[in-house]
Amino acid sequence: MTNPTPATAPAVLNPTLETVRQFLAGSSLIHHVEGGGEALSVRMVLSHVTVNLFYQVTQPRELLELICRVPVSIPPARRAAVVEFLMRVNFILRNARFLLDYSDGEVSLRMSAEIVETPPTEGQLACWLFSACTVVDGFFPALMAVTFARMNPAQAVEQGEAAYEELLQAKKSDEPETE
Repeated sequence: MTNPTPATAPAVLNPTLETVRQFLAGSSLIHHVEGGGEALSVRMVLSHVTVNLFYQVTQPRELLELICRVPVSIPPARRAAVVEFLMRVNFILRNARFLLDYSDGEVSLRMSAEIVETPPTEGQLACWLFSACTVVDGFFPALMAVTFARMNPAQAVEQGEAAYEELLQAKKSDEPETE
């Protein structure tokens, strides 16, 4: 994963977003403050796709959301098949969900967690970032196969699961062994 664009000067951020900003800066990820401090954005170049990630805190219940926008507009004729594919994928996922905006064909992955007393830890933020990127990267080729090659959604889910598992295994093999 690479991150190619420069950071902007920080605005006044919600304490949770400030924690996220510190994590991104500490991880050498170039980020931007959006909407006068309402969100943080990060552009990530993955193996199969370049995505834009957005971190925001929603009110009145303080939820930290991570939104990963997939840079493709699903053609109207393929939206029903893509919805079926995404619903099947969502059944597999635990802490994330794919959404399709039926009006414009935009696909995104969303993760959210309630901020109870303290902002998330660096480890939690790293896990979230890795999870979102791995899920999107793993399932993106299958999403494209449903969209443009007219692959059966059930078959595409199997293909996506295999690609996702392969990415997870590659990550595990990159980690140093501990005793």
